[in-house]
Amino acid sequence: MAPSTVKLASGHEMPLVGFGLWKVPTDKAAETAIRSGYRLFDGAYDYQNEKEAGQGIQRAIKEGPVKQHALAFAQSQNEAWGLGYIDLYLIYFPVALSSLRNDAILYAWWMDDQGTVKPANILIRETWEALEEVVDRGIAKSIGVSNFQAQSLYDVQRYSRHPISSLQIEHHPYLVQPDLIAMAQENNIAVAAYTSFGPQSFKELPGIFSKRAHGAKPLLESSLIEGIAGKYGKTPAQVLLR
Repeated sequence: MAPSTVKLASGHEMPLVGFGLWKVPTDKAAETAIRSGYRLFDGAYDYQNEKEAGQGIQRAIKEGPVKQHALAFAQSQNEAWGLGYIDLYLIYFPVALSSLRNDAILYAWWMDDQGTVKPANILIRETWEALEEVVDRGIAKSIGVSNFQAQSLYDVQRYSRHPISSLQIEHHPYLVQPDLIAMAQENNIAVAAYTSFGPQSFKELPGIFSKRAHGAKPLLESSLIEGIAGKYGKTPAQVLLR
């Protein structure tokens, strides 16, 4: 039987398949996913549904389908979830923003309530060391990064006290990034993929993000993927996840 988890550099286990919360309805999606067998949930502030997802997970824990220790959360805001800790805390992008006034609303897409983007001259090292403090305080069990390239991974490794447990990147047949994945695996960094079924989910985003998505054929409808699935008695989705 194939393993259902991977052991991270931190020593903790992470499920191999997770439920992404981007663009997920805020009602009972997370709770339903737990009842369907999902044990890893991937969220972010940008998704604007952390509180509702956390409430759904708390309902599932309370009503008995699963205990919290059997769940894994890859998330960037512990407080919004209301679960007490985060299993895997990631730096979402290697981008720093200037602090906003206390009453300002930070919207998704890195802008304040006036639509202004304010980058900050802050080193990745400062952010990583803040994450290490989160581990030291018991708020997160493991820490990692997302959307990093090899140079940034090597940089973090120079000064890290806690290991980079996971690298989350866009990965599918249109964007395979073999050299980056090989480098991560050689350094005991578990690679997690997002948009495994292809970039169609980017279509409604601003042009800089959506241009290539509009020109890409849906991978679930690819004759090549369908042929591989038929050959091995699997579904196209199973082939893409594998």
